[in-house]
Amino acid sequence: DVMSEQSRLVCELCGVHVNHEQALRAHVIGRRHRMALDRAEAADRSVYVRGFPPEQLQEGDLKALLQQFGTVRNITIDVHKKLFAIVEFGDAASALRVLHLPPASLELYGKKLVVRPREVKPWQRSGPPVSEEKSPPGDSDEQQAMEMEGGAVGSTPRHIGGVLLPQETAAAVQQAGSIGEQMEVLSSGCHLPEATLAAHLSLCHELQCLFRKSFPQCMLVPFGSPVSGHAMVTSDCDLCLLTHPSEEDVRYLSPENYFSAKLWSIWERVSSVSSTDNSTGATPRPTTSFSRKNPLCPPEYDLVLAVARRAPRCFKVHQIPFARVPIISFSYQPSGIHCDLSINNRLGPYNTRLMRAYYEFDRRVAVLVPIVRLLMRASGIARAQLNSYAIVLMLVHALQHSLPPVLPSLQALGPWPRNMQWFASQGFAAAAAPAPPTVAGWKCGFTNPNTLMPSTSTSSPAELLLHFLQFYSEQFNFSQRVVAIHHAPGSTLTIQQVTGSPDQEGAPPSQPGKSRRFRAGPLCIQDPFELSHNVAKSFSHGSLTHLKKKLAIARDTLQKQLHLEATGGVSQTGARLLAVLDPDPASPEAGVAVSPKRSMLTRLLHFTPSRIASLLQRVESLR
Repeated sequence: DVMSEQSRLVCELCGVHVNHEQALRAHVIGRRHRMALDRAEAADRSVYVRGFPPEQLQEGDLKALLQQFGTVRNITIDVHKKLFAIVEFGDAASALRVLHLPPASLELYGKKLVVRPREVKPWQRSGPPVSEEKSPPGDSDEQQAMEMEGGAVGSTPRHIGGVLLPQETAAAVQQAGSIGEQMEVLSSGCHLPEATLAAHLSLCHELQCLFRKSFPQCMLVPFGSPVSGHAMVTSDCDLCLLTHPSEEDVRYLSPENYFSAKLWSIWERVSSVSSTDNSTGATPRPTTSFSRKNPLCPPEYDLVLAVARRAPRCFKVHQIPFARVPIISFSYQPSGIHCDLSINNRLGPYNTRLMRAYYEFDRRVAVLVPIVRLLMRASGIARAQLNSYAIVLMLVHALQHSLPPVLPSLQALGPWPRNMQWFASQGFAAAAAPAPPTVAGWKCGFTNPNTLMPSTSTSSPAELLLHFLQFYSEQFNFSQRVVAIHHAPGSTLTIQQVTGSPDQEGAPPSQPGKSRRFRAGPLCIQDPFELSHNVAKSFSHGSLTHLKKKLAIARDTLQKQLHLEATGGVSQTGARLLAVLDPDPASPEAGVAVSPKRSMLTRLLHFTPSRIASLLQRVESLR
């Protein structure tokens, strides 16, 4: 909760600004910071509940309803109208059980309850931010003058979209010449370091050895951004445990075929030195039965949960059995990497194979992915509404619809030219495409990108970023069209086409508790394999309006910067790219998911009585 802003250290939890580490350490051990931590921990154990009839509400009835998920420590009811209640459990795991229930699954007095996470607003003081610092002993006049002027160019880190850029990266970005060069520097600085990638693969190897004591033939497959190649420093470790892998899984998901050349070399290194003494003794007996309560929960879930809880390096183990994909969340020590473990979720790794193919097809994609992700987070779009996978799908779709297209559709090539030289080098018979894999009834095959000719587009990464902003702020019709990368470039897919029939083309038979119908919303992003899944189904109308507004602002800012750069009207150094990604870094709402209504309310609250009086005086003088 500590960040750097305008040459100063900031404790976001308390809203305190300090100039040096001595003052920061003094603040962290102080009473105010400890109280803020206590409030944050209490929020993790609490949920917000509404939807009950106010006239009938009794605290005992609400407590009896929620007691089944864990010990209820306290219930605070709205004293004015009894429209909502804050329920505090004895631990955070109990609150997570309630939050991951299917919508409208709790009823009280015949009414369906709405349960949400409790939000605790950061402590704020009216007026300028609180400053608790004093000048450290030995500071020279030159250092103090630099602080008064905001510091040297690139001397401090920068916080964008929930990512605290290292001091060296922020300095290198600001000292780079063109916006394209700044994008290259920022993209490389945001990528996951090789040491962290090695830690991800090392824990994967150790956990696989652990789970093979209970499932001798199992495979533990990492998936997501660390494997596809666009992981950032904030990326978690997503794991899929295949308890009984099929022949297709062994062929496509074994490390030598699944990993890139870089990851394969790291895997060989860590697998030869990783410790396998993570023994839990005898196979533990499961103490829960979530697989009986949720039809989507795999039958091995209870045993895997028991093994994870007995593992000596797995800490803070939480079960989330009622999610769309049931997972087990934990922190792995000593690296402290947060892991989400799913069981037999085969679509995850196969989606990662497809994303890596797009990522490696054109090197400009590797530059654009971190930039677009930072842009979305800095725009205030929460991960719960639009995750990184959805953002990458939006970028791929936009690059498929550029002129000329930068990326093909690897599932529907259309007229994209083939690389006959590659076929000749591999031998035409040997280069024949194998039968596409089928996962849960969905066809998960795609064309090998090596068999295709490169794109004829000569646009720079900066021009492609502008195309992305223009595409979704001007051209894309959100009320009619679907983001679908499995359609050939130039073709469009409408919402009516994907929702007109409950039977998607190529859809497998329906599964218990799982619908085959595509659920449309304000933003429709169709999964490239599981065609009935809207990746952005949680996106709201207010968030869409907010996103379009932020993309338009970034578009106008980037157009102006590129024009000044082309005409020589701007110096060769400066934070022009940072101005596009985060035009107002000093704002207290920068990098925080804020709804349009809340931001409007914040602006209205700035009109104090004295401000209103002065405005009225100006109006009278104009008359």
